[in-house]
Amino acid sequence: MPQSKQRGFASHFAFLGNFGGFLFPIGALALLSVPGIWLYQAREWMNSGHWPSISVADGLAWAGLAVLAADVRGSPLISQQFLDFPLSFALLALIGGPLIAYAQFSQWLERRCERGDKRAID
Repeated sequence: MPQSKQRGFASHFAFLGNFGGFLFPIGALALLSVPGIWLYQAREWMNSGHWPSISVADGLAWAGLAVLAADVRGSPLISQQFLDFPLSFALLALIGGPLIAYAQFSQWLERRCERGDKRAID
């Protein structure tokens, strides 16, 4: 059997293992902002007596990004609901979720490569 046919299934995805060196530090820094948001809200709550809501739209405005308006039917309602969603939970879902999924995939890939999976993709 030729050498190219002996490569296992997991070896075709081995390049993704190195991607974590770039993905995880950026994701971890973004996730560190979540406790910062909660601490800011708690401090404001203790000082003023009301819990300030920080939405995704507020986060985009703080980052200097404009919110685009869409004229597609149904799109304004969906986008407005997303922009009104709490920023901390959106960061957890949109950054934390993919990071956990990637970590699980990386562990699966590492186990497959270590065990020397001999199945070839034809």
